[in-house]
Amino acid sequence: MRPLFKSLILFSAMALAACSGRKDLAGWVDPFIGTDTNAHCHPCATVPFGMLQAGPQAGNFAWNYCAGYHATDTTLTGFSQTRLSGTGVSDLGDVFFMPFSRHSDPLFVSRFTDEASPGYYMADLSDNGVRVEVTVSERVAIYRCTFDDPSHRKLYLNMASALNKNKPGGPISRRCSVDFPDPCTVTGFNHVDGWTSRDIYSVISFDTPVVSVEEVSLDPWYTTPQHILDFGAGKKVIMIKVALSAVDGDGARANLSTLPGWDFDKVRKEARAAWNGVLGTIEAEGSSEDLTKLYTAMYHACIQPMLFSDADGRFRGPDGNIHSAPDGYYTTMSIWDTFRAASPIYSLLLPRYAAPMLESMLLHCDITGILPVWPLWGNETWCMMADHAVPLLMDGWKKGFPGITLERAYEAVRKSLTTSHPECEWEEFDACGYFPIDGKEDESVSRTLESSYDAWCAAQMAKELGKQEDYEYFSKRSDSWKLLFDHSTNLARGRDSKGNWRTPFDPTFLSNSTIAGDYTEGNGWQYTWHVLQDPEGLMAEMGGRDKFVAKLDSLFTVNPEDAEHWERMDLTGRVGLYVHGNELSHHIPYLFTIAGRPDRTAEIVRTICRDLYKTTPDGLCGQDDCGQTSAWYILSAFGFYPVNPASQEYILGAPQIPRAVLNLPGGKLEVVAENLSDKNMYVESVILNGKPLKDRFSWYDIKDGGRLVFKMTTEPIFEK
Repeated sequence: MRPLFKSLILFSAMALAACSGRKDLAGWVDPFIGTDTNAHCHPCATVPFGMLQAGPQAGNFAWNYCAGYHATDTTLTGFSQTRLSGTGVSDLGDVFFMPFSRHSDPLFVSRFTDEASPGYYMADLSDNGVRVEVTVSERVAIYRCTFDDPSHRKLYLNMASALNKNKPGGPISRRCSVDFPDPCTVTGFNHVDGWTSRDIYSVISFDTPVVSVEEVSLDPWYTTPQHILDFGAGKKVIMIKVALSAVDGDGARANLSTLPGWDFDKVRKEARAAWNGVLGTIEAEGSSEDLTKLYTAMYHACIQPMLFSDADGRFRGPDGNIHSAPDGYYTTMSIWDTFRAASPIYSLLLPRYAAPMLESMLLHCDITGILPVWPLWGNETWCMMADHAVPLLMDGWKKGFPGITLERAYEAVRKSLTTSHPECEWEEFDACGYFPIDGKEDESVSRTLESSYDAWCAAQMAKELGKQEDYEYFSKRSDSWKLLFDHSTNLARGRDSKGNWRTPFDPTFLSNSTIAGDYTEGNGWQYTWHVLQDPEGLMAEMGGRDKFVAKLDSLFTVNPEDAEHWERMDLTGRVGLYVHGNELSHHIPYLFTIAGRPDRTAEIVRTICRDLYKTTPDGLCGQDDCGQTSAWYILSAFGFYPVNPASQEYILGAPQIPRAVLNLPGGKLEVVAENLSDKNMYVESVILNGKPLKDRFSWYDIKDGGRLVFKMTTEPIFEK
């Protein structure tokens, strides 16, 4: 059943080359989508899963500036080299500078106009008299600065810069050093305590020698000196290259050497070609709006995870020591979010990236003893909960990724699901059979339900290996959600270590990182449906299909009494009590199809795709969280979604585009949706290579390629 991966990689490379040579799909991407409201996206220059995200920074440290940029900005403070995409916590923003030829503001803030495309960003700084362009290679950022007045060419440099969550006056940088080994080079080291503690070694190279350096202390946010570099009079254009490393200065210099010369336009062209290679795994037809939404979503989904290892394969591990990953080591993984749709896209369309990402997770486990939860800059942040690297490894094993053997994957899975860590106290869980509300941590219901899903994955792997005792142990844990299912309300409800229910119980009460409660960024109405491994079992607990559908319908039709409070809690993108702006809900619309009501799945999916995804800066309804919100749109536009990402199964929905060809590793999958213009249409049946399939199909059905045709109807065909 498992494919021959070597041939898949070869085909994938050929498909990427063919597609990228055929169409400039990057032209459909708008990097400014998601830069307004609280989506926390940015227009920085980057390549797919590259080390750097180089671009503009506004100097605002408020929460809606987690990405350092906002569509409402009228001024910029400078440019930095690393950035998070779509996250709800701020960090990175390393190695900051601002070129200028004139200015009266001591921090050189400038009004600006800008433009961006995949792999490229430009800002025309009207107050500073400089046009700044930036593009990137895999490990190097290159800038082209054109000065209006070539007789005054200067650069403000802050090597201690960081977009972290510390407040003004706090210790943003503990240690920072800057050296000027020659007139064309600056090297630096910075240690930052932000969301994660990290070391940054940097090297900046100029094609024009620096005439003089002035040490200044202009920004009170930083306790370390800044510098003003003066290039004197000369040509209008100055070129700058920047490379970073978490290992040492030699690593930064080695990374810089991967981009010889100063041919900015060549690098920009190569960056765009890299994006066309990734985007070219999808060949779609549709309106301009359709294609802009689809390809921008794919772009956002492929910014992170980010490459972390140096050109020689070295990386600094979560233990602080130096390790090696010859095929590349990746970090910045919002796994709690992206395991749902973004990672399935990587494994379906981009196995050449997905395989080393999974290998990075296994290396993390080799170093720390458990799989990563939310790694950033090589370190563990312990953000969110559960161990959702588990389903990703199960998926990689089933797809036959190199190095992801069942034995190796299961060893890491078992360690992670039996070794207590800050997000899972397994001794406490085993004592009760669930996480109790009087235990060590909040979010007890969410932790129980999410962990029960990981346990299901472990049970399937143990069964395949013939480990009967482990299979029974994890199978029992995978049913733990049933112990928190309250039949009097038909909702998931917290209970204490003695078995008593949470009293009083308000299923609409919202809890998040600032308000303690039994749920993670949600409430009982939203989390009840988080039984990814057994929706049929949840249906049975609710009393059958009719009651299940009625309850599910209520989620989408009942509006909260205090809608403004929900907005303040950052629970955005509402359809009734359903919140699309938070990833835990993303699978829920597809449960209707499982319950025999594909018409409701189609209706809700169409509503979300139409109303909550736009081609404007406010076009995303919640944080993109390293591409997950965008990834939901991609799969939903195709007409299917993995409710259980580890199962290899896809549930049918409602295609949003008339035709798409997916260049899978094993061949082409063509999706054709007939009569798409009728908004009330939903999938009646799916035919693959002339063979009818049911309301769900598996990756094994499509791995050899073929033509998949969705037939649309207005009449329900599945038995209620």
